[in-house]
Amino acid sequence: MLQQAWFQLGIVYRRLHRMTEAQQAIATFQRLKNEQAEKSQEQLKKFKMQQDPEIAQPSDTGSNPQ
Repeated sequence: MLQQAWFQLGIVYRRLHRMTEAQQAIATFQRLKNEQAEKSQEQLKKFKMQQDPEIAQPSDTGSNPQ
């Protein structure tokens, strides 16, 4: 919701021909969007590790113990 507010603010500034403010608002929107995407990826990674502990601790099946 916060992201959407920054995006809408950017549009309003653009319609008012306040390009500097519009660019700043859109940049804030993009930064927040990227942060949310990173958090989602981290949550997915944690969830997958909880579901399959083998992901967290890979086995030695590929190594040669000799």
